[in-house]
Amino acid sequence: MWPLPFGLRDDYRNGAEHIVGHALGHEGPRSLLAKLKSRGLAHALSFGVGPSLKEAACLSMRVELTEAGETKRYGEVLETCFEAVGALRRDLDKAQTGARLWSELAA
Repeated sequence: MWPLPFGLRDDYRNGAEHIVGHALGHEGPRSLLAKLKSRGLAHALSFGVGPSLKEAACLSMRVELTEAGETKRYGEVLETCFEAVGALRRDLDKAQTGARLWSELAA
């Protein structure tokens, strides 16, 4: 779980929750899930905004692991997931990335 900035949910029209969920949760060939599957570590993953307080919420991630991902290589799973979140955070600092993701959701 990652805490979301205070006030992010106040203006649901900004779509930030959806952009993050789409970017990290899609199942395309270059996705986080594709990377985990190719390494035999996961079957599925999902993202969503978890329980919220009046002004705060958390982004949650659920990964359905394979036996190898759960018992032997869970550190690799964690590292890969945190790398993906970090990469998205860096990419969203670029204006064109946010615009591209928003247009994908609008389509």
